[in-house]
Amino acid sequence: MAQSSKLLDSDVVNIAMDELKKLGAQAYVSRKLYAVIAASKHGITKVAEVYDISRTTLTEWIKHIKANEVERLRAPESRRRRTKLNQEQMWQVRNWIEENPNLTITNPCV
Repeated sequence: MAQSSKLLDSDVVNIAMDELKKLGAQAYVSRKLYAVIAASKHGITKVAEVYDISRTTLTEWIKHIKANEVERLRAPESRRRRTKLNQEQMWQVRNWIEENPNLTITNPCV
């Protein structure tokens, strides 16, 4: 087993697991949380190699979790995907969903 890091304790792993449950399918943050959890079992160096990131990056993620700053794992606003819909279109989609939450899109090409 890999050498254990003093920074990476069971509290950090538990917080990471709780945050994963909250996130669901948000891959950007989930990947980071899984890396932290894996580091507790396999060591920071090995996980950094597998995830193709630096030890420093992984250590920073651990520090953010340890400081209860999980929101810092999310992508900065400038790097997030922007919607292609304008406000009026967003409003219309919300109305459709409120009217019928089971609404689906049929493909007109089929």
